[in-house]
Amino acid sequence: MKGKKETKRLAERLFSANDGEVLTVIREIRERGDPSLIEALLKVYDTTSSPGVIHAVAGVIRDMKSQAAVEKLFPALQNISDPERRRELIAACWQSGLDFSRYIGTFLEIFTEADYLTALEAFSVIENALPFLNDRGTLERHLAFLKERVPPSDDPRHSLFGALIRLFEDHLQGQWDQ
Repeated sequence: MKGKKETKRLAERLFSANDGEVLTVIREIRERGDPSLIEALLKVYDTTSSPGVIHAVAGVIRDMKSQAAVEKLFPALQNISDPERRRELIAACWQSGLDFSRYIGTFLEIFTEADYLTALEAFSVIENALPFLNDRGTLERHLAFLKERVPPSDDPRHSLFGALIRLFEDHLQGQWDQ
């Protein structure tokens, strides 16, 4: 019971008007490594105007090592409204080293629809998730999805598409041609 009360208290303190207090709470959450507060962290991340708070929350996500965090993080990630903050959070996903393979389809959509920098971060998440994907049919569907959406050669993302397609093809070949 004490753990739930402490978690609730930390979540409430996250929404303080005092940035110093918020940063203190974020440090406490980072030390605990508790994924149950990710949703509250991301609400603060999406609504704050404090660069220090934004950076601190992204740092907590990067340092999160519990796979349970992915289940809390991913739905909240989709609700981040600011494109730069979303990009930073996508970067934190791949930097965390957690397995996002369950959500690779959505990261592929982000990759195909986003600006170059966001696509680059989504590329990294997908690249890190590929080793966890072993279903040939799923891989082939994702590859077809990518090939259907290759932008024109003058689009700065064109080379990223080529590189990601090669990664999928190499993974498919490596998995079943041995």
